[in-house]
Amino acid sequence: MVMLDTRRLEILAEVARTGSLSAAADALHLTQPAVSKQMALLERETGLVLLHRTSRGARLTEAGRVLVDHAQAVFDRLAAAESALHDLAGLRAGVVRLGAFPSAFATLVPQGLRAFRRRWPAINVDVHSIDPLPASTLVGRGELDIAITYDHAFAPLPDDPRLERRPLRDDPILAALPRDHPLAGRPSIRLSDLRHDSWVLSATEAMARLVQHACQQAGFSPHIAAETADPVAIEGLVAAEVGVTLLPALTRATSRPDIVLRPLDGPSPVRRIHLTAARGRRSPGTDAAAETFVEVGAGEDGWSGVDRPRA
Repeated sequence: MVMLDTRRLEILAEVARTGSLSAAADALHLTQPAVSKQMALLERETGLVLLHRTSRGARLTEAGRVLVDHAQAVFDRLAAAESALHDLAGLRAGVVRLGAFPSAFATLVPQGLRAFRRRWPAINVDVHSIDPLPASTLVGRGELDIAITYDHAFAPLPDDPRLERRPLRDDPILAALPRDHPLAGRPSIRLSDLRHDSWVLSATEAMARLVQHACQQAGFSPHIAAETADPVAIEGLVAAEVGVTLLPALTRATSRPDIVLRPLDGPSPVRRIHLTAARGRRSPGTDAAAETFVEVGAGEDGWSGVDRPRA
C-alpha cells in the first residue's frame, strides 16, 4: 500500500482548481518546476496518470478526479482535527477522567467541580468513585487522568515513577460517638477513653488499618461489634449505639445529626490527601482540572470544621 503525501494532494487539488501548473504555483507560492516535480512524484506513487498537460494548461484525468475527491475528504478531516486540537488547547472542549475516594464526594469533589465548571464550562469531567491504590494504578495506566488520593504516615502509597502527587491537605481523624454517649459533651476526647467501648469498623482496608493502628498506639485493641464498607451504615450503627468509630473530618459536612464528632487529644492520625497525576503526558484540560483541585484543597471551605464542634 502506498502512503500518499498530503502536501502533493494539496498541490494536485490546486492544479485542478486553477487549471494549470503555473497558476497553482503562483497560488501556493512555489515555482512552476517545483509543482511539476511534485505532480510527477505523485503520479509515480499512484502508478497512474493524474493530469492531462496541454499548452492551455492541465486538467484532471479520471484517476485524478477520483483522487482529488477523496483528498478533499482528507483535507476536511484534517481541518476538523486541527479545529478540535485548537479547542482542546484553548480549553473549549475535552473530557477529564477523575477518580476520587468515596468520602471526598462529601466536600472536596463537589467544590472542585463547581470551581472548574465555572472556569471551563465546555470541558466535561467524568467522575469515578474509587479507592486510592486502584485509582493510582489507573492513572499510571492512562485510564484515569487525575485522582484524589490519600495515605497515612504509617501506610504510605507505593512510589510509582509514572506518577506525581501534589499535597492538598491533611485530613484529621475524629471520634464518632452516639449523641447520648457519656463522653459526647466533651470538646475533645482521648482515644484511650474509648478502650472499653464496642467499635464499628469500616470494612475498607485503608480505614480499617487506620482504626486498628490508632487504637494500638493508644494501648488497646478495639472490640469490633459490627463491620461494614457502607459509610452511611457506619454512621447509622454509631447513632444506634452499636459502637463508636473514627471518621475523617472531611465527612463532617454530611454526617448525621444524631452522632457527634470530636477531635482527639494528643497525637492524632491524619489522612494525607493529594492530587495524583501522570508525569509528562497531560492535556491542557487535565492540567486545568489539577490546578483547580489543588487550589480548592489549599482553601478552607469548611473541609474539617474541627474548630467548630457540633452538638
